[in-house]
Amino acid sequence: MKRLLLSLPLLLCAFSATAFADDRIGYSTHFDKGQSPDILMPLIVQSGVRLIRDDCGWGGIEYHAKGTYILGTRDKTFLDVAKASGVKVVLCLQAGLWNGIQYSPTWLGYSQYDPQGYAKCCAYLATAHPAIYAIEVMNEINNQSITASQYATLFNATVAAVHAANPNMKVIGMDTQGQYVVDLIRQCPGADGVSYHPYGLNDYVPENTYEWQWRNYSGWVAELRKVTKLPLFETERNCDSGASANQSAVWNARRLMLSLQLNVEHSFIYMFEGNDTAQSVVDMNAKPEPTYSVVQRLTPIIKGLKGTTFTANLVSYQTGFDLTHFQSCTLDVSGGETVVGVWFGNRAVYKDGTAPPAQICTLNFHQQHTHVAGQSYILDLVTGTKTHIYESNEVHPTGAPYWTSSGVANIPVSERVLLIVTP
Repeated sequence: MKRLLLSLPLLLCAFSATAFADDRIGYSTHFDKGQSPDILMPLIVQSGVRLIRDDCGWGGIEYHAKGTYILGTRDKTFLDVAKASGVKVVLCLQAGLWNGIQYSPTWLGYSQYDPQGYAKCCAYLATAHPAIYAIEVMNEINNQSITASQYATLFNATVAAVHAANPNMKVIGMDTQGQYVVDLIRQCPGADGVSYHPYGLNDYVPENTYEWQWRNYSGWVAELRKVTKLPLFETERNCDSGASANQSAVWNARRLMLSLQLNVEHSFIYMFEGNDTAQSVVDMNAKPEPTYSVVQRLTPIIKGLKGTTFTANLVSYQTGFDLTHFQSCTLDVSGGETVVGVWFGNRAVYKDGTAPPAQICTLNFHQQHTHVAGQSYILDLVTGTKTHIYESNEVHPTGAPYWTSSGVANIPVSERVLLIVTP
């Protein structure tokens, strides 16, 4: 969802750090717009995801009387199903006007902007249901009729109220864009996490993002790391609207690898169920799109692995190899598995059926330990094709990947992410 910009003042403040569970891939969901949680939650779990983000309106909780808070049937049902499924929920409490929908209970005497009233409702949510993992303070505030200083006041009031009610409940927010996010981090010292929505530039290049001054995704994350140690919550992001389902899968595969390399704590794909093939993981009939398979293939492989600064080195390559766009990342764990992702990045994802053929190379890369003979393989994250990597002393078919003294030969690099997995 593209955002408008607002002017935020600069105010320097301290920040704090909080440890979070390692649930790096999540989904932003809307369980009130399609299939029931009983149908969708098993699909979420089967994809390997255990963290989702959903929203509810302040006016739908404090509805009957001022100071009386009740979870609506829809909210309680999906939270119950999430808890039973082992899924944690980041709950975004909407307020004010959003797309013409009134989320604040003004009929009870509140104004659309009422920091204390909003904070008290969040304090209720902090103990309302065990499935709630974190509370996100509003969505895309640059689209709301609220100034930065007003938001900081509301956010800080919410942090105080929530932590008083439940010291273990996380409070995240500050979701706007670019420098505005940086400025709000300094104004909201009690935050437990920073949320933002790194959508694309309408250029189908997942390595890019629209964060106002920052148009490069990796550069944007690096900037946030300079100013805060707080966990990062990308509570929405996906391919540009209008892309095909295949383009979305390629886009998400590449963006996920970047977020993993950069150790982004939580990246939520928007949205889990929808009728936009570019921005949905399953369709309105709960049929999985190609992006679903990308996540399902990736989650078991990356378990316990962290991003590193190591890159793959090109030992040799075919004539005309696209050196300019070659990209790689390395994930590993001390004493265990190493996973290297390679692809041609910083260029648009091709339309279905128009991508050029893969280009062949030999790569050398960092490993925590010597690979286990016979167990390494290459996985195409988008197609699911799994190719055995032969040992140097094994007889292998012509053109098949095999280990050499300097790495792995016959790796077919393309716009799609290939994972080189070496247990």
